[in-house]
This record gives sequence, structure tokens and C-alpha cells, in this order.
Amino acid sequence: MPNKRATVVIDREGIVRKVIAAELDIAQHAREALEVLATL
Repeated sequence: MPNKRATVVIDREGIVRKVIAAELDIAQHAREALEVLATL
């Protein structure tokens, strides 16, 4: 089954830093996005 939900983290320079694709684990999107944002 292809993913229907994706979250993309893009930094201020327009570089894609992370693409999170998880159909069933919605909390994973927030968790991983916050981890990446903490490193920027």
C-alpha cells in the first residue's frame, strides 16, 4: 500500500531535511519532525 501521508521538513535555505512517510503511525510524523527541527 503506498503512503498517503507525508510530512516534509524544509530549512530556511529551502533544503529538504527530512521526508516522513508513515500511513499508520501519525505520531511518528510529529516526533521525527521535531527531532529534525531541534538540529537546525
